[in-house]
Amino acid sequence: MPQHKSQYRRNLPHIVPIEGMFHVVFRVKDSIPNHIVEKFKSDYDDQKLNITTNSKEEYLQILNRLNNEYFEKFESELHKSPIKPLADFKNAEIVQNAILYFQNKRYTILAYSIMPNHVHILLSNLKKHLADILKPMKGFSARKINKQGGTKGTFWQDESYDHLIRSRNEMADTVNYIINNPVKAGICNHYTEHDFTWCADFMAEE
Repeated sequence: MPQHKSQYRRNLPHIVPIEGMFHVVFRVKDSIPNHIVEKFKSDYDDQKLNITTNSKEEYLQILNRLNNEYFEKFESELHKSPIKPLADFKNAEIVQNAILYFQNKRYTILAYSIMPNHVHILLSNLKKHLADILKPMKGFSARKINKQGGTKGTFWQDESYDHLIRSRNEMADTVNYIINNPVKAGICNHYTEHDFTWCADFMAEE
């Protein structure tokens, strides 16, 4: 059975199965203005409070749909953002090297896409807690990018999005979502044309 640890991010309990499969997204600092983020969060909280059902299963279905809608709004804003440091090949390559550094050692990556201002990764077989995996990944890449560009300061937004994958169908949907992200953003016509999008062969589209 997967081990669990109660972690705390901004005082909110976050239960993390060590060996779970996660869709993780982290973004460049200030890639979405704070007032837009706060508006999205406020709308989300209001809608969540207004869910009315006596069925736990129905509640979870509604909540999952709400989470997806919330995430889609963030994604849309990221695609429109003028802040795109990872559109630079060298910066994207640094991030790619960082996320692959412990591949098959601390985790297994099943798919990833490095977008102009954010990163999608599907992780499984975690040997450490998720926060302990993301911290060096983001820290190393931030230092390298700053050094390369002669800049200082925070590169990544502190908060990240992570979603526990609960079924094979959800896993397949997540892989398709990740690899088709650059297509959706108009970067390429097929994910294989994007240098920094990849998925395991057994998960590739037909």
